[in-house]
Amino acid sequence: MPIVLAVQAAVAAGGPPVYASGNADRMCQQLRATGATDIAKATMLLRSKLPRVPADEAAAFERANAAGVPDARAGIGSPLYHVWLAGRYLDRATRQIGTLPSATSPVLRSLMLADSANTSAGYVAIATNSLLLGASQRSGAAHGEAAPSDTQLGDYALDLQQISLMLNTMVMCNLRQPE
Repeated sequence: MPIVLAVQAAVAAGGPPVYASGNADRMCQQLRATGATDIAKATMLLRSKLPRVPADEAAAFERANAAGVPDARAGIGSPLYHVWLAGRYLDRATRQIGTLPSATSPVLRSLMLADSANTSAGYVAIATNSLLLGASQRSGAAHGEAAPSDTQLGDYALDLQQISLMLNTMVMCNLRQPE
């Protein structure tokens, strides 16, 4: 995340445009070197911030998911279902990012890294939607159920936005022709 924050700070401060060749090359170089690790750390950190889903409910959600029950029916009235689902997709994003066979050509490696980042971005988008659906069901939450508050949802949204920005930048960098 440090590179994304540096890019955002440069843009906010009116610094040189991040798309200028030298800046883009440096940013892409750093993303290629540490981006997957930084993103995986960010998704794991966000995952750890999500409210805990009790083991019995998580097991019930897992059974419903394995049985092919549609998300809309499985999560009726339970914002925790959507928290559980968001966590599940963040786990998938964490496992997906940067996963490559060790012996690949540079071109194939770039394409596979772009595909990996793009797939992770999809999982992050689904996690975002899950949290939004959970928030919409908070009014029907059972007493004592740990549904995210507005403040928590705002924090999660910022984290998800930064992760998404970094993933999309990583896709762009891996598809970009070196000069």
